[in-house]
Amino acid sequence: MAKSPRKSSRTIEQIERDHRAVELRRSGLSYPAIAQELGVAVSSAFEMVRRGLRDFAGEAAEEVREMELQRLDRIQRAAERVLATRHLVVNQGRVMTHPVTGEPLVDDDTTLRAIDRILAISKHRADLLGIKAPVRIQTEVIPGGVDAEIARLASELAGMARAGEGTPPGHPEGVRVEEDGTA
Repeated sequence: MAKSPRKSSRTIEQIERDHRAVELRRSGLSYPAIAQELGVAVSSAFEMVRRGLRDFAGEAAEEVREMELQRLDRIQRAAERVLATRHLVVNQGRVMTHPVTGEPLVDDDTTLRAIDRILAISKHRADLLGIKAPVRIQTEVIPGGVDAEIARLASELAGMARAGEGTPPGHPEGVRVEEDGTA
């Protein structure tokens, strides 16, 4: 038996408002700003965008991804403007100067925070696009497997015991190692 399509209990006006909420989100507004614009609670704004996107079913995920990428681009451009601007140290409304040269002191903290923000944006973009660099792992295969390695080490311990070299390194004091490698 085929499922019947789910009927919407929304009115045309509600659907139009949901689509308006999506348009506002696409234009870069935050959920609190959308809520203020539409005169609703923030949670309602979120639901309106979600419902509006669901109306565009197949396109929604790609549109949201594209919308988020555009938003990240705008934020990054703003952070890059901050990075390109020379910032001076200000204390109590006065530009601080170097005590010897009299030159204004440059505020590196603002520049470093802009760099951190750009890196965070880049990480978010990489997560969104799924382009993280793969982790490279190097493994070593022991011929004969783990059992062969255990036998080799036991034999080495037994040889050390026969040679009278005392307690093997890392072996508890006072424990005698038998010729077959057992303690």
